[in-house]
Amino acid sequence: MKLLVLFITIALLLAVTQAEHYAFMGACKSHSRSKSWATYCLNRVFSNTMGKVATVSSNGKIKVKKSGYYRVNAWAIQHSGNEADRFARVMVSGKIVRVNRVQDTGWTTNRIEMTFYVKAGETFWVDYMASGSNPYPWHAFSHSSFSAMFVGGHIPMLVGGCKNPDRGLKSWKNQCFDTVRSNTMKDYLSYTKAGVFTAKKDGYYKVNGWLSMQAGNHYRLVAPPQTWATHGNSNTMNRWRHHDLNFVYQLKKGQSFRFSYWSYRAIGAYADEASDSRQEVQISYEGAEKRVYKGYCSGHRRGGWHVYCLDKEMFNSMGEQYMVPSNNGHLKITKAGVYNFRTQAIQHFSGHGTTHSIFYVNGKNMGQNYYLDKNWRDNIAQGYLQLKEGDDVYVKFYANNYAFHSGPYWSHMEFSFEEALNLMDTSGGLTKRHGKESGQLQKLLTTIEMKLKGEMKAAEIKTREDSKILKMKKRQFEDATAAQDQESTDLEELKIRINSELELIAKVKALVKNGMN
Repeated sequence: MKLLVLFITIALLLAVTQAEHYAFMGACKSHSRSKSWATYCLNRVFSNTMGKVATVSSNGKIKVKKSGYYRVNAWAIQHSGNEADRFARVMVSGKIVRVNRVQDTGWTTNRIEMTFYVKAGETFWVDYMASGSNPYPWHAFSHSSFSAMFVGGHIPMLVGGCKNPDRGLKSWKNQCFDTVRSNTMKDYLSYTKAGVFTAKKDGYYKVNGWLSMQAGNHYRLVAPPQTWATHGNSNTMNRWRHHDLNFVYQLKKGQSFRFSYWSYRAIGAYADEASDSRQEVQISYEGAEKRVYKGYCSGHRRGGWHVYCLDKEMFNSMGEQYMVPSNNGHLKITKAGVYNFRTQAIQHFSGHGTTHSIFYVNGKNMGQNYYLDKNWRDNIAQGYLQLKEGDDVYVKFYANNYAFHSGPYWSHMEFSFEEALNLMDTSGGLTKRHGKESGQLQKLLTTIEMKLKGEMKAAEIKTREDSKILKMKKRQFEDATAAQDQESTDLEELKIRINSELELIAKVKALVKNGMN
């Protein structure tokens, strides 16, 4: 077995044991007119590769076959004819794991994205509710959608929030982090009760924070040299609004970040019971490598519909082998797969009216958001998309005064390739995040190692036996001696080659072992 063959074999093993990407993307074909909690149906399927890990039913329930972490992104526009509460919640086998509350009139978007652990045999789903007159808990697609994906058997993640927020008004306050719900990030991230998070390892971190506040307000994520902000103005001082900031960052060891807020009136507090919690922070380590693009439009766009331009690039680890961005805001896909599309911008409506955003794939509306308000407020166009090579993706915003504010502080786009769990990146710990695949790789490497050792032992035995036979053939002593010398030389060369291959095996096994720790 030559070294080149061994290299090829290991490469093939890595490719064969690469985990599949398990994801579902779909929607409900019909509106809901329920006056109580209703489960969002999933009778329109865009793509589904979840079969090996979960069963997705058209009634909206997802029954898990494989324990692990699942990531859900769900949103819908909701309606009340008067000022009233609208809710969205994530359920796991009857237990609430997240609730969003929005107070508003007319049509307004309510969205949730979160990652959570589900055991085999459990079921999860998303519910919506709208109170007040003429309620619509959700509008049918393309004004609502749902996606879920299996993230892994284990991911490094920190979850918690601020039970005792600083309620000082009309000034920026840091969002504290005085309560931890779960933490498997100890080797990756440190934090203070004041809410300052510091990376312990280089890599990509998904930072997802949300907060409910009353009256006009702001929420921002400060990750020098970048800062992102939301703006939730309201002409009614008593309205509760939901804010969220959900981005992927490439952080270096020692880099810090934090959340902060600015409010006219009240701040929602973290609670141990998710049903009572009005804020939460989730931070997960996504790996040493991730394909991410971040860009923004350097100029405002005034009234009407406008495509969000991308004439400024902040970060791009994709390269043209995944996606090619254009200044006019269009993204051309060059590699098929699942992508996360998120564009966040503040908009201004003169008077009282509805602002919109729509994201398109090849000119088809894949999601339209509504916000009824006055003055400046936030708008988010987001979706997980199963895209193919050649697809064209872009987003449009609408308002009667400012369709969107220039970036990067008040607007920008993030576009990421959601790779299948992949053994090529061992930094997250193979045993934890890729336990089954890691075991298969170790077994195969051990088999190759045993075969190489067996080959060398058989050659040594053959050489000893041949030596005995040759010595008995006295009439061919000279020839026997020459043959023996040649076999000895061949044996030494074989030992050198096999020892070299064994060293290579040891290095590969050390790489896998280091990845597990």
